[in-house]
Formats: sequence, structure tokens, C-alpha cells
Amino acid sequence: MEPLFLTPYFRPKIWGGRKLNTVLGYDIPDGKVGEAWVISGYKDDASTVNAGPLKGKTLREVYLEHPELFLKTGNNKGQLKSEYRIAEDICHYIDENKILSQFLSGDKQVVMTGEISGIPWKIKIDSY
Repeated sequence: MEPLFLTPYFRPKIWGGRKLNTVLGYDIPDGKVGEAWVISGYKDDASTVNAGPLKGKTLREVYLEHPELFLKTGNNKGQLKSEYRIAEDICHYIDENKILSQFLSGDKQVVMTGEISGIPWKIKIDSY
């Protein structure tokens, strides 16, 4: 199977704008777009395959229709393939890390600024 190339789900937000297009070059829909869910299989907000035999399918549909792409068969049937275990391990680490849990349990939307090697940056963090 070839790699899956995805088109993000672009989430409209009242505070959104056009910077996902002007800064990052995404071809976004009209209106105020506030978020790009680049790799998402979440219900109706899923990324879409944009090339190959699965073109037009959402990542959620691909997972439901072709679980063999994500899950092992044989003796380890149903377990995630090793390529996806890393992401699962990261999710478990975030859930179990006391510092991260404390941070994520605070304000649901936080804007942070800083500087790395003399380059200023700004990030908006959402946690739900």
C-alpha cells in the first residue's frame, strides 16, 4: 500500500482568518478558518485522502473499511502495528504525566509567547 496523502479538515472559527493560507500555503475554504486538523479521524472532522485508490475517503472511513492498514493480523490480531504504537505511547505518556496533566487541566485556551535562539514565537494551545 502506498502512503496516504491527506487534505486537512479546516475548522471554521469565529476568531479564525486566512493565515493558514497566507502563511502556510494551505488551500483553505472561504470564511474564517481557525484550525487545520492535519491528521484527524475524528467523526465528521476527519482529514481526507487526496490521492490514490482511496481518494475522497476520510481517514475515519479508511480505518473502518481497511483496518488491516492499521492493525496486526495473525497471533497479534487487533493490536496496533508498530508504526502506530509510538503515537499511542505518546498519548498514554501525556495522560499519565503529572506536569502535563496539571497544565492541560487549566485554562482551555492559552496563548504563550517566547523566544528561541533570538526568534520570537507565539502559540495558541487548546485543551479540551
